[in-house]
Amino acid sequence: MESRFGKFTGLLIGISRGIQKIKNVEMEKLGLKGKQAVALFQLYCSGGLTASELCMACDEDKAATSRVVKELEEAGFVFVEVGGQKKYRNKIKLTQKGETLAKIVAEKIESMVEFAGLGVKDREKLYEMLEQILTNIQKICSQDDGELGGKND
Repeated sequence: MESRFGKFTGLLIGISRGIQKIKNVEMEKLGLKGKQAVALFQLYCSGGLTASELCMACDEDKAATSRVVKELEEAGFVFVEVGGQKKYRNKIKLTQKGETLAKIVAEKIESMVEFAGLGVKDREKLYEMLEQILTNIQKICSQDDGELGGKND
């Protein structure tokens, strides 16, 4: 008999692997790596982000984000606004070429979400439940006494 934990983690890992595979295959068709596509998507949705904001939005560390921004900048997809501030505080924005590609990326992402087969209300409920699970897991992981367990909401 499969445990609840085994089923839960197995499903999440399977979903994650599937998303990664789809993301890599679909983005490769556009000449992009997965991390580049995520950055383009986040910049497209936001209208521009600082490097630290992009790190958080993409859930990547500073070094990885810096590499991705450099690759996208060299390809002509993004530019860093020039200002009196330090470079890392300036907004990273899409060029017209980047905007065009990011729109295609966003459309592909939306079609993948639609293909998953959930209606809007079901997706909203799923996201709500996943956010609650994440919040509970983060609480457990941040406990000072190092003991896991206790009752969750």
